Amino acid sequence: MKLLFKVKGEGGILLITDAIRACGMPDGEYTFMDQAIKVNDNRAYLSDGTLAGSTLTMEKAVQNMVRLVEVPITKAVRMASLNGAKVLGLEHHKGILAVGKDADLVVLDRDFNVQMTVFEGAIRYRKGEDRKG
Repeated sequence: MKLLFKVKGEGGILLITDAIRACGMPDGEYTFMDQAIKVNDNRAYLSDGTLAGSTLTMEKAVQNMVRLVEVPITKAVRMASLNGAKVLGLEHHKGILAVGKDADLVVLDRDFNVQMTVFEGAIRYRKGEDRKG
């Protein structure tokens, strides 16, 4: 990952997650695409031990870049926000906080735990409260 960052830089990397439905769930057994899967230590496996899919969250992807690759948090956040908005042609509305753009943001604590999410200026989640639509 360090080599990739060195070669591509902050503008050339998109942080994404293709997490399956069991993402964020505690260790246990679940069903995904009509198959039994077992989540153990944030990893999802089929009964034969085959990796079933990703359980990576976006905040963990940012954390990985900051802690494992030693990327400044501002650059890691760009990889998780503005770069994707550019690829989708949404950079005029999404990706950064600025006048005239949608007010979408996630507030993290020092340990990268989500404290609050805001979508188009409305609070959608606040730690300790029920999630809203």
